[in-house]
Amino acid sequence: MTSAPDVPQAKKKHRFLCWLIIAFATFHAASMVTALLPAKSSIRTFFRPYQLLTGTEQHWIMFQTIPNIQEANVRLEVRDASGESKELGPFLPGFHPFNMRSRVRHFYLMNRLSSAPGEPYFDAYIRNLASTIARTVPGTPVEFLLHYDANYIRKLENIRDDGEMTLSRTETRGPFPIDGK
Repeated sequence: MTSAPDVPQAKKKHRFLCWLIIAFATFHAASMVTALLPAKSSIRTFFRPYQLLTGTEQHWIMFQTIPNIQEANVRLEVRDASGESKELGPFLPGFHPFNMRSRVRHFYLMNRLSSAPGEPYFDAYIRNLASTIARTVPGTPVEFLLHYDANYIRKLENIRDDGEMTLSRTETRGPFPIDGK
């Protein structure tokens, strides 16, 4: 007759195996989470050999939309004969200011107007702005510019490298002349 295994010894082995699985799962989960941190992070550096071994280091961007704008603004700058500048909103009638939170479609409209297919519409918009500025802006305005300010969200790899989430860029169209009043 064979003797039954020692029950307390079997429980110890089972408990040890459970703790080993929990420790490994926790380490693996921590490694996967740190794969999302900037590349130069000290925590990520600790897990890097394991990430390379298991292939969990991430170089792809699953949720990135290109381009993705975090913040944007469109400004109209009017210059007079003395060189003084005045900033107005770019939307007619009334030179309403741009508000990204409530009117993000206006930013995309302005970008589309500036593209090659939208050039005839953009030219008409510029003529309308020049005419309205000449009639309504006090002083002697001689030219104006359109500024497109945007903070573009960078690719995940670039964010990891230096921790900077956005890239600020301003595009300027003009100067456009204003004919006499």
